Amino acid sequence: MPGCLLSSKGFLVSTIGAVVGLATQSRAAAVLVVPPLVADRLIFVATVRAVMARQRDSISADEHLSQSTGVIVSNLRDIIACGGEVAAESTVGKHVDA
Repeated sequence: MPGCLLSSKGFLVSTIGAVVGLATQSRAAAVLVVPPLVADRLIFVATVRAVMARQRDSISADEHLSQSTGVIVSNLRDIIACGGEVAAESTVGKHVDA
């Protein structure tokens, strides 16, 4: 999430700089460039929440996978001794599929 916010900040700063620079150089060009640029930024703002939610879900899935894998690996000798490979595989597999 911080990465998404950091890139959004850079995105905003570069947009403002580009618009101000363009407006000082050529107002006629600014009239042609600014409306599509504003539309693009509005679409970005509308989709950033969905992107952040997807990123948060991905990080959560990675954490669950690493936690279940850590438990399996730390007890691997016992799992193999008791013949629990299939159960261990299904435990980790459900997090891989997520």
